[in-house]
Amino acid sequence: MTFIPYKPHPLHKVIYNHPLVPLVSEILEKAGISYYDPYFHFLEKAKTKKLLNPIDNHFSREGHSVFARTFVNLNFRKQTKNFYNSNLPKP
Repeated sequence: MTFIPYKPHPLHKVIYNHPLVPLVSEILEKAGISYYDPYFHFLEKAKTKKLLNPIDNHFSREGHSVFARTFVNLNFRKQTKNFYNSNLPKP
């Protein structure tokens, strides 16, 4: 499972994904389901690139590129795997 970045947060430079993500991730972890949260990579890239289309609220080409790395780049994926199990950002 991969958590999609919650659009208002990167737009406003909020340092955490949607507040429900840690709660859902805890349930997934207990069920033995790996999850990935690329939000923090997404937020980092949002400093220099427009990752969301302003008109339709979908990822831009650059946003899709960052999100896709979760699936195709093993090192990137390892940094996002079960993120909240070891990092507990506080909303």
